[in-house]
Amino acid sequence: AHFNVVDEVDMLDMENRQILTGLLHGAPLEQVILLGTKEPDHGLPHVPAGVIVYRLVKPQDVSAIAETVAA
Repeated sequence: AHFNVVDEVDMLDMENRQILTGLLHGAPLEQVILLGTKEPDHGLPHVPAGVIVYRLVKPQDVSAIAETVAA
């Protein structure tokens, strides 16, 4: 299995995030996890087929899925 995790994607500007996600989407990987922080008032991105995006929150010291986008 080919697996990749990239942390701190939020450190990239929008153009470079799009480049990174495009490269990873075209790479011979079975699964990729991109991690980053984002302000809750920013919507989740539109995603290509086969991609799922989760927004996690931690209201009471327990992480929970607050929002999901899938294509």
